[in-house]
Amino acid sequence: MNRRLLPALALLVVSFIATGGCGSEAETSSEPAPEWLFSLQATDVTTFDQTTSQLTMPVDSVLAFTDRPFRLVELEGPQAFADLWKDADGDSFVADPPNVVVTWWPPSGGYSDSMQVASIVGTVTYDSASSSLVMTLATDGEASLTLPSTMEQVSLFVDGFSSNCGSSPTGGASVSTPRGTGTVCINDTQF
Repeated sequence: MNRRLLPALALLVVSFIATGGCGSEAETSSEPAPEWLFSLQATDVTTFDQTTSQLTMPVDSVLAFTDRPFRLVELEGPQAFADLWKDADGDSFVADPPNVVVTWWPPSGGYSDSMQVASIVGTVTYDSASSSLVMTLATDGEASLTLPSTMEQVSLFVDGFSSNCGSSPTGGASVSTPRGTGTVCINDTQF
């Protein structure tokens, strides 16, 4: 190989590695929108109607959080959580029902070893008289959902969806993350 071409070849390789192989910086630096996840903890006895698969869970608040790299956390009221079922566009809970994991303490006491995976179908409502979220749960496949009719110390983990500030009439809220400042919103609820 010609010794005069070696420095040019080395510069080309370094440039290729520095730019990520191909494309412009605008193409490679776009971050995905934050995906919000939800955690709910019952404040009293939770009931499940075996006939309708309706779960009635008393809650005071809902913890909303995002994963890396955003690591945002918000404590929302149960009505704000129920309102997430008002939007049927794109990556909404109406268009694509969320998966949930339900855990509860066994009636005999001891450690919780009871867990069920399901999805929330239909809408979620908040009954302010009983301070409860009311939702219908279902499972995929042929197995029916089996939960006790009353449960203590129920926790619900709900998978999330990406924020979409373009469809929000409020335009989102500005938040600071370890990676900078950005706009975050979920439907009509600003975070």
